Amino acid sequence: MRFEVEPDALVRDSGRFGEAVRALDGVDVGSAVAPVAQAFPGGLTAAAIRELGAAWGDRLLRARLGLARVGMDLAAAGESYAVVEQVARRAVTGSGELP
Repeated sequence: MRFEVEPDALVRDSGRFGEAVRALDGVDVGSAVAPVAQAFPGGLTAAAIRELGAAWGDRLLRARLGLARVGMDLAAAGESYAVVEQVARRAVTGSGELP
């Protein structure tokens, strides 16, 4: 099995994860469901709706952190592949200094 890796594409595409993180930054489930909680003041439903909003807030935070990490990892992988290709090219052609 053989894989072709395009380091520039990895670095370029890693930015898409940042876009997804920024898109999720504006999502606030707690505020979106707050009117439902207000419709049932003092009841179990109101408390459950507030818990739902908080749980989704936590879930979205974890998703944003995970997506940011994947983006950083892809960028680092692309940069590392580029260095490996550069060193291999120098070794094969006999040009330049090797690290």
